[in-house]
Amino acid sequence: MTGMNDDPVAVPATDAGGRLGEPRLVCHTSRRTLVFGFLTAALPCGLGAAVLVFVVDLRRADWTKDVPGTIVLSTSAGAALYGGWLLAQRTNRLRRVRVAVHDAGLTYRDWAGCVTRRWDQVEGVRWRAADHYEESSLYLYGVARVPGTTTREFSHTTRTVTVRWTDGTQLVFTDELENVTELARVIVACVNRSRGH
Repeated sequence: MTGMNDDPVAVPATDAGGRLGEPRLVCHTSRRTLVFGFLTAALPCGLGAAVLVFVVDLRRADWTKDVPGTIVLSTSAGAALYGGWLLAQRTNRLRRVRVAVHDAGLTYRDWAGCVTRRWDQVEGVRWRAADHYEESSLYLYGVARVPGTTTREFSHTTRTVTVRWTDGTQLVFTDELENVTELARVIVACVNRSRGH
C-alpha cells in the first residue's frame, strides 16, 4: 500500500499536524483490504488447527505408532499456524495506517511511527490508473484452444499515487487505502497551490 524507499524523518505525532495545519483529507486502510487480509490469515490458521486436532486425535491412544508421520504433520500444522499469524500481524499493522493531507504538507502514520513532509519538498506526483482484463477461451476436449473464441473481459482497475520528494524518497499509495482517487486529486491540488499554479 504505502512505502518509503529510504529512511524517512520521523516526527512526534503531536508536532506533525500542528506545523502543517488542519487536515483537509484523511484516509485509512479500506475495510475491504482489512477483511480480505484477516480472511486470508484465517485460512492457514484453520488448516493448521485442523491438522493439529487430527494428529492429537489420531495419536491419543499411542503416539509411538508413527513417530515420523506425527512429526511431519505437527511441523506442517505449526508452519501453517505461524504463516497465518504472520499474515494476521501484517493486516493488523495496516489498521494503523493514516494518511492526512494538510494545506502545508502531508503526514503518514503507521505502526512504526509518523512521517511528515511539506509540499515545497515535493519533486513530483504521479497518478496512475491501470485497467486489468481477463481472457477466456473455448477448449476442445479441455486441451486445445479453439481459434477465434478468445474473449477479453474487464476485471478491475488498480490506482497508484506516487509522491516523490526532493531528497529522493517517495511514498506510494494504492487501492489498499480508502478513497485513493480523492487522495490523488487533493495532493495534486495542494502541490500546485504551493508552486503558485
